[in-house]
Amino acid sequence: MNKIIIGILLYAILPKLSIAQKNDEVFRLLPNWQAVLDKAKEENKNIFVDLYATWCAPCKAMDAEVYTDPTVQRYLTENFLSIKVQLDKTKNDLPIIQSWYDSAAEISKTYHINSFPSFLFLSPNGELLKMDSGFKEATLFLQVLKMANNQDEAYYVQLKKYNEGSFPTKKLLGLAIKTKQYHNDSLANQMLMKYKQEWFDRQALGQQLDKDFGELIINFPKTISESDKIVNYIYRNPNILDSIFRPGVSADYIRYFVSRDVIDPIINEAERSQKEPDWKGIENKISEKYDPKISQSITFDNKLAWYYKQKDWENVVKFEIEKIEKKGLSSAIKTSTLGINNLVFDVIFKKSNKTEYLLKGAEYMEALLKINPDRYGWIDTYANVLYKLGRKKEAIELEKKALMMAKVKNNKSDEKEFQNTLKLMIADQPTW
Repeated sequence: MNKIIIGILLYAILPKLSIAQKNDEVFRLLPNWQAVLDKAKEENKNIFVDLYATWCAPCKAMDAEVYTDPTVQRYLTENFLSIKVQLDKTKNDLPIIQSWYDSAAEISKTYHINSFPSFLFLSPNGELLKMDSGFKEATLFLQVLKMANNQDEAYYVQLKKYNEGSFPTKKLLGLAIKTKQYHNDSLANQMLMKYKQEWFDRQALGQQLDKDFGELIINFPKTISESDKIVNYIYRNPNILDSIFRPGVSADYIRYFVSRDVIDPIINEAERSQKEPDWKGIENKISEKYDPKISQSITFDNKLAWYYKQKDWENVVKFEIEKIEKKGLSSAIKTSTLGINNLVFDVIFKKSNKTEYLLKGAEYMEALLKINPDRYGWIDTYANVLYKLGRKKEAIELEKKALMMAKVKNNKSDEKEFQNTLKLMIADQPTW
């Protein structure tokens, strides 16, 4: 064979061989799951299982970038018996991979593996220490390994304490969240009820609002309802949560609870009756407990969401424009320039034929282009709005400008899109 060809082949193969060799220093090749357990007991080491699929790019990145890291390798070698388990099947699987098919399927079913890579940490006896998933760069992955190797944080140890009644009630929320993440919803809810009844509900309202409150709502949202005293307390004392998390978070919680527990049932009933909700009635109902401005704002947002869901585009456009006008265009632009452009193109331009709304869209784009006149995507949006308004000559000139700028940037997809739009404009055909 030609020496040059041999050199090219070696250049392509050697990096992969190097990665495989380095990983072989970490991961054991054992014939079955029982052999893994036996070896772990013999060496008195926790077990680390890397669960991967052959098509998974992040799994390959873990192999190339993380498992080759000397610090990660050293920690794994010293503290774990590490194995890799392939969860998909291919026609090229080696006999050793095929021999693991049944065990791989059982692991996947037992631990509800639905993303790759997934990481399983077990004691030498096969008891669950921790689970994790997703690509982690070496430093972060090392932190995961150390947490998994911490006996006090071991899941099976905490679960044993819970079953014995010795696990601190104050910390039960964290254990309930972990249990839910590990797909044991029934047990998680049981833990949560104990936490709520024996700890959370016994705290003064102000003391309930700590960092754990956010985790409680995120992971177990139905634990708190709008009628609970704590919601009114949040409304009356917004500074507590705002100081813990961020300004405005208390208002967000109020909107969430009111929308879910007060408005959603009314909307659901309206959908069943095939009628539009009584928005004024909803607003009045909320005003019984909350400031009229809050009532108006929450009702408005739900009304807009209703029109989106019903695909009532004229009302969607009407209320989206009203929303911007109430906020002020300059404030809306400061919040999101991309959001304004997308609203004009995808909603006002595509969904409305009313001149007054299209003129608003043109006004918004003019304001955006004053900020950044070189954004050719914005120029294209502006050109389309003007074209729909009947200002063909201006639209074509702007579209030509957007096309030229896309060519300069060598953006082939935008270039093709703008060329097609320009052809339609010249031919007096709709571009929407």
